[in-house]
Amino acid sequence: MRRITLKMENKFIRLVSTALNVMSTELLRVHSQQDGTISPEKVTATIGLAGTASPVFSLHEEVLVKIFGFLSLKDLLRVSRVCRWWYRLSFDGFLWKSVDLNRFASRLTDPVKMQLLISKRFSNKIQCLDLSGFTLSEGTLHILASSCKQLRALKLKSVTFTTDTNRSIQLENLEGIALFPGNLDYLDIRFSHGNPRVYRAIASSLTNIKRLGLCDAFLYTLLKDDTLETTIESMKSLRKLDLSHCRLLKDSTLALFARCSKLEVLSVRKCPMLTGRSVHEFLESCTQLRTLILDGISIEDETLQSIRWDSSLLTHLELGWCPLITPIGLKSTLPRVAKIPTLEYLGLCSIGGGKALNDEILLEMATSCLKGHYNKLSSLNLSCSLYITLDGLKSLYPFVETLDTTNCPAVKGGFHSRIVNITKHDENMNTIVSSGKLAKRQNVCSASRFLGFKWSLETPL
Repeated sequence: MRRITLKMENKFIRLVSTALNVMSTELLRVHSQQDGTISPEKVTATIGLAGTASPVFSLHEEVLVKIFGFLSLKDLLRVSRVCRWWYRLSFDGFLWKSVDLNRFASRLTDPVKMQLLISKRFSNKIQCLDLSGFTLSEGTLHILASSCKQLRALKLKSVTFTTDTNRSIQLENLEGIALFPGNLDYLDIRFSHGNPRVYRAIASSLTNIKRLGLCDAFLYTLLKDDTLETTIESMKSLRKLDLSHCRLLKDSTLALFARCSKLEVLSVRKCPMLTGRSVHEFLESCTQLRTLILDGISIEDETLQSIRWDSSLLTHLELGWCPLITPIGLKSTLPRVAKIPTLEYLGLCSIGGGKALNDEILLEMATSCLKGHYNKLSSLNLSCSLYITLDGLKSLYPFVETLDTTNCPAVKGGFHSRIVNITKHDENMNTIVSSGKLAKRQNVCSASRFLGFKWSLETPL
């Protein structure tokens, strides 16, 4: 039922967008032939059928604002050009609580225009802002901090932070004027780089942070200043931490984050200098930890075997793409993993370079299922495994709802005729369960699909 409702809603959005685009195009054409601006009265008199005004212009302003809320940013800016009436409605605060400017990063390069946009359009309205890919000066961040008091989510992925050439801004920063928004719940600065002074300002603004994505430049700056430990201690509300692709991250640095006792999600994807020695410390200190993403780190058999997996309450564990794990290490580790009472997802994609997983291990997993272990496991990612076959998969057939066997060369098509429950997510990260055939790429699973927060930090492979 929910799936049908979502289809109808998406269809309605497309219809509204198309209708308003047609109307705005016609109005702009008429406007170009007349002097002055088009008032609501002129609009009503201009467009209609057989002399009758279009019903959309008889709607109350509150209804029009809600309709505008279904438009993309591009379409919203387009309808704002129709007349003063629609211009005023299109900049209603309700429509500007969440704004994604990522697509304009290559065009909106003038810092003066950017600061004007923030101070005029976003001030005291915006709650969620995406400036990924932009080049941001200290002055722009200063305007953002001083104007947007309601801002709670800020995405600055792949941003370049520059030094402001304005001397007055630099002096203000030295005098302690806010350079960065201070009441954020969500901040993503992954893959960013640039001015170290910005990272110091960010470090002093993380008291209320709940979801955080960091980069090498941030860690390097704070380690150099010897302030990383103090900054971590101030993040008492942190729930989700994404350190993916931090190539300079070491185990000693990661261990400092174990002080965030309320942590629920930790991702250290593709951090090649990590050996996993601090994982056990996380499982002991962060008792609320539910999702652990370790794929691509340099963990070896000995470390993997030493972790007391059975004492954790993880629901999602990702071990894929760890190149140093062997079949022996994996075989001795999985019996402990099987005893995690809450485990719902297990990722073993390309583990050991695709050579660590084999039919013998799958048979042992099926035996553990018969003994009552893996009792909540519903999704298993076995993709890119070179040595698993249809015989091994058949042993897990009755126990696991969704198996991902993408790019497994020894698995042939006969397995894919099974009818299963496929788990998907809508735009609001609500779970939708629908029935369908398990095709090779129909339900590709990864741990990032289970990170269902309001503003999710995606963790791409």
